[in-house]
Amino acid sequence: MAEKKLGQCREQAESIIIKDRELDNAKRILTMLEKALERVLRRNYYNRNQYPQIAFEIEEQISVLRGWIQDYQLYSALPGFCVQVGLAMKDLESKIEQLMAVCKPLAGKQRIKKNSKFKNTLSFAHRLMPCWSI
Repeated sequence: MAEKKLGQCREQAESIIIKDRELDNAKRILTMLEKALERVLRRNYYNRNQYPQIAFEIEEQISVLRGWIQDYQLYSALPGFCVQVGLAMKDLESKIEQLMAVCKPLAGKQRIKKNSKFKNTLSFAHRLMPCWSI
């Protein structure tokens, strides 16, 4: 009986460790996404006041999602937690796709010349979600 309880405790501890890794990965993805967004906006616009409105919405959503994950990390063992994070990331993906359609370089700013880089940028939003599929 004690061995059964010990086995259950080990399984629970392993699942919590896996959930923590997933949350760390989610935070890492958000940080990388934030930096990529800054790079794209700096490459295409001169000043912050020239950014499209969707860029500000994406920045705000990234910061809110990061704060939400940090505040409610205690509940990460619950299955609904990962679903909520996944849904928020999916919404973020749709906003990124909108930004990619709207974001065009201003006069004097260079476009990306290499086709492979441009294709990678277009498929970035689609590569973002595989780890959070619902």
